[in-house]
Amino acid sequence: VSNPFSSATSDAADLTLVGNLPLTLSYGLSPVTDGFVIRITGSAGANVELQTSSDLITWLTLANLALTAETAEYFDADAAKFPIRFYRAVATAP
Repeated sequence: VSNPFSSATSDAADLTLVGNLPLTLSYGLSPVTDGFVIRITGSAGANVELQTSSDLITWLTLANLALTAETAEYFDADAAKFPIRFYRAVATAP
């Protein structure tokens, strides 16, 4: 390891980079009910605020989720009540 001020050597070491995966959404109609299923993919342990909007300007919190694995699903039972509905996932602080 070196920088402009000094350098040092050591035995071989493993370096593991841990970062947050970007949040992605996928979706589909529920085969059982009239609802809508949103699948959120990201880093396990991430906290996510799932938001919804009918105009892409005003966003309302639909749910706060903690991803216990890299993927979580949310069932929106009210989706059929709206002529149009948008979703987004926002990472939040733990």
